[in-house]
Amino acid sequence: MSTLSELEYYCCEENSFGALMFTGEWGCGKTYLIEHELADRLGEGYIIIRISLFGESSVDSINRKVQKAYFQEVMLNMGGNVEELVKVVPGVTDEKASQIGDGINKVAGKFEDISDKLNKSKFGKFVHFASEMAKKIPGADKILALNPSECIPIEASISDKKVILVFDDLERSTLDEVAVLGCINEYCENKHIKTIIVANEEKILEKYFEQEADGNQETGSDKTVHTDAAVKIKYSEIKEKIVVRTIKNIPDYKSIFTKIITDYNTQDEEYKNFLIENKMCLVNVFTSGSNANIRSIKCAIQDFQRVFNELRRKGIEDDLLLYFQTFVAYTLLVKTGKVYKSERYGYLFCDLEIEKEYPGYYVSRYMLPGIREWLIEGEWNEKSICDDIEKMLEVKKDAEPKDLVRNLRLIDLEEDTIKKGLPEVLEMAYAGNLDIDDYITLLTNMYWARTITYELPEKPDMKKLEAGVEQCLENVCNSDEPDTRVRKMISPNDMNLLSEDEKRIYMKICYFRDMELQMFAINRRKYLRALRSGKMNEIYECENKRFNIFDDEMALAVADCFKTLPNSERPSFTGVYYKMWNLRIGSQDLLIKESIPGLMKLKERLSQIKIDEEGNGYGLKAALTKNFMQDVEGIATKMKEKLGEMVDSKGVGEQV
Repeated sequence: MSTLSELEYYCCEENSFGALMFTGEWGCGKTYLIEHELADRLGEGYIIIRISLFGESSVDSINRKVQKAYFQEVMLNMGGNVEELVKVVPGVTDEKASQIGDGINKVAGKFEDISDKLNKSKFGKFVHFASEMAKKIPGADKILALNPSECIPIEASISDKKVILVFDDLERSTLDEVAVLGCINEYCENKHIKTIIVANEEKILEKYFEQEADGNQETGSDKTVHTDAAVKIKYSEIKEKIVVRTIKNIPDYKSIFTKIITDYNTQDEEYKNFLIENKMCLVNVFTSGSNANIRSIKCAIQDFQRVFNELRRKGIEDDLLLYFQTFVAYTLLVKTGKVYKSERYGYLFCDLEIEKEYPGYYVSRYMLPGIREWLIEGEWNEKSICDDIEKMLEVKKDAEPKDLVRNLRLIDLEEDTIKKGLPEVLEMAYAGNLDIDDYITLLTNMYWARTITYELPEKPDMKKLEAGVEQCLENVCNSDEPDTRVRKMISPNDMNLLSEDEKRIYMKICYFRDMELQMFAINRRKYLRALRSGKMNEIYECENKRFNIFDDEMALAVADCFKTLPNSERPSFTGVYYKMWNLRIGSQDLLIKESIPGLMKLKERLSQIKIDEEGNGYGLKAALTKNFMQDVEGIATKMKEKLGEMVDSKGVGEQV
């Protein structure tokens, strides 16, 4: 039996005993299923009253929320008929219906604080009549001060329609879940109302486990006592008394998204048809990630309509689906708060997170800069977006086969393009003349071709390809221009599709990127240039840069620079050096073992400078050099101690 059928069966059971728990991960469509599909399945004979427990901190506030929601449903189902109202008010029979005075203490109070909005409704005449009658009755002022919703007791039906109470977001209540379940029990057990509890039960158990673990940690002891089982029992015991059955949501996203698209209200029939044709794209993107929810899908559908219209106005038709799936993937992760503009790097690393989350569906070249900025910043800049589209069209218009092979997925290429472009791309790859991202695209297309049993027109030479990658990485390291391209990656799920040669090449690229070797190489060259210039202002600029090694070349440059400085600048130079390298001892960037020889080289060189200065009668210079040597010795000692700690530690790492 399907999830929906199980929910329907519970609601339609004649016997009302216990609540139903409906559990599942956040964002999997539990609330949507109840409010839309279950409501449609049950029909007009049922009234679903949903109560969100999000942020609720007391049983009283939950009860008031239920009372208010129930009263609203009573008013909605009156149909403007006084007789219908009388039916839902206990103690007022049909015979007494005409005696409005007898029932005024039960009825009139419900119309306290009636707004103009209600007076203008179909109930307005009746409200006015009741109010006028109340004025003529002694004590009517006290009656009118009553809370209207509290005058009607909550029952299992309203106007012959069965009531289904839905308590949503159990795990998001600030009140203890056991207390909330006790409150819910009043409705399902004592009032015999069909009750559904919607929750992510895993989050509830996780919270209890964490709380119990924190509360049972023995301070000053070598042991930590965890009573996860006891906590689970506490929750399970109260749950067992209240919940008759638990259903785990297994969402049918195809059905859900079909309904979302069907219900999407737009005058743009072309966009509506586009959504209908590509609903499976939504399903595939959504299920490939782990952080999305259905509300985010609705936002993506709504927002992409603007992008869709801009693209079509510029004559883009063939690639609309690629833009769509890329946009959806980006939106889904933006909504989680994991994608944001960095003060230092801007949007540079945004795409990395999205490619990790939605491999194969997020293609960075289909995310225009103006669209990216709109999704993150919230400001739609039509001119900027149109300019981005124009630039993209120009690139595509002038692209040669080799350019297309370098940048596009294999399945997006025509066979003639592959035959013409692949040989040129391979020659560029062997020579180290591709960008890093181009090498990843090439590797990806190689294993995709093998996966779909397509024989490439030219078989890549893996030894030449590996040599080309090594040359490319060396070129990047030797460049002073930072690699600011959006970085591509191969999904962890696809790693098993790589051959051993392909995997080895890809891991070299990953190591280069993960270790940030280009950045370290650039910083090292800047530091060397600053030292060789002898200008303190340039040296100061290197003070906060990151380095992964202090080597012999740097040691000699430091010593030679110090030697040429006047006495007035030597203390400042020594201070900057000490600050730079002493602070880096604790950094994970620094290769401690490889840096100690550089420090020894520096100490040795300074010692010779000191001897020369003393021999030439420069006592003050020699004293300042000696102070510098002591600082260098101090840093070297700390590095050796750090290295010893690393050797003694478990899982010392690759440095040792």
